[in-house]
Amino acid sequence: MPRRLGLRRAAVASFAWLALVPSARAQTPIQAAWVELSPTGPVVRLITSAEQCPRVAPTTSPVADDAPDWRAAMQVREPPEPPNFPNHVCEWAPSPRTRFVAIEGWPNRLRMPVPDPHRIVAFGDSGCLGGQYGQDCSPQNWSFADIARLAAARNPDLVIHLGDYNYRGTECVAYDACCTYNPINCGFPDCGDNWENWNLDFFTPAAPLLEAAPWVMVRGNHELCSRGGRGYFRYLDPHATMPTCAANPVIDPTYTEPYALDLGPSLRLLVIDSANACGEPAERDNIAPYRRQFAVLNQLAAGGQAQQTWLVSHKPMWGILRATSNPPTVLDYTLQSASGNRVPAPVNLVLSGHEHLFQSLTMTTPGAPSALLIGGGGAELDDPSRLPGRLENVGTGPNGPTIGVAVTVHDHGYLVIDQDAGAWTAKFYDRYDQPLAFCDSSSRPSICTAVRP
Repeated sequence: MPRRLGLRRAAVASFAWLALVPSARAQTPIQAAWVELSPTGPVVRLITSAEQCPRVAPTTSPVADDAPDWRAAMQVREPPEPPNFPNHVCEWAPSPRTRFVAIEGWPNRLRMPVPDPHRIVAFGDSGCLGGQYGQDCSPQNWSFADIARLAAARNPDLVIHLGDYNYRGTECVAYDACCTYNPINCGFPDCGDNWENWNLDFFTPAAPLLEAAPWVMVRGNHELCSRGGRGYFRYLDPHATMPTCAANPVIDPTYTEPYALDLGPSLRLLVIDSANACGEPAERDNIAPYRRQFAVLNQLAAGGQAQQTWLVSHKPMWGILRATSNPPTVLDYTLQSASGNRVPAPVNLVLSGHEHLFQSLTMTTPGAPSALLIGGGGAELDDPSRLPGRLENVGTGPNGPTIGVAVTVHDHGYLVIDQDAGAWTAKFYDRYDQPLAFCDSSSRPSICTAVRP
């Protein structure tokens, strides 16, 4: 199919989907609903403009063909906090045997997690900067709505969002993990952290994918307390007790604890909040807090028995930022320093975002895990002139592994990972649902091969 025709069809489909949203929700005050994996188990969470939380019921059917037994009431996670957050956040923890959940006043059933998820969708950095920063947020140009719709059609068992959900409400000159301690780039002005921007940048375009499968929500640097942190903690943070932001989030940053998600005999996820990890040396020393984070990760990793263990982080411990310097710039200074440039021994794959591209790193160092960067969910792409499609034999710094092959694709898209019995394959699709890269955990010298070199 010619790309121009694909663009036209994608734009029409995106407009058609957006046109359906108001009519589908016209009769309910519920503004979003989804299932989220938390350190204590899966929870059903929703956002509503009503004065109280709705009732919920476990069901055996994914379609509304039965009469739910409305015995359970959702609990208030957070009451309204006008004017920025004028809605209730509600949640409910179902029993482990629950397969689907019906919500009173909501037309669709939500799927609970399945053991050993076989199909996983992963992406990050989905928000839009807005016209004043050079990115057109109209549906035909901003790809996130198309990505969410197409990914939902893949029928995933699990969705992993690698962080950076809200751009248009957080893109201002503020503390962003790195700073030189001056008021210009180390402040915390009101960037627009409010429901309106969260709804525009995430909840409305993500709606079909939110309803398709349970989610893992990873905190990104756009969710720092100087930017969109209050909204993230309120709506998306998975911890049972909502974290809070300090009065001065620069001198007193908020860190959340790493946690493990045991998804069955085949797969375990270790999730770290890397939002405060400065990527560049000599900018800010946040190494000590992350040394403690990695100590917790090592303890968590020691307790796992799954065939695969994946480390999930917004910021990549290893990722090639640019090849215009000699040697190439490899991220992330804070994470490498805090960990000794090594991940816990059971980890055999690292998933991250932050860089607005798709990149696979295949290591030549024995025992070092492969890494995938999937940061092209919708945000403005990184400059392709700084990084070629393939690099070989790149060092990652003191005591770190050597990157044998790095494959980079400069395009928006999402990754579909099919995993089973200790191995995985994956495809990276663009917003027109065309595959741009094929990946296989057993392939060498590179786990991923780009369709167009």
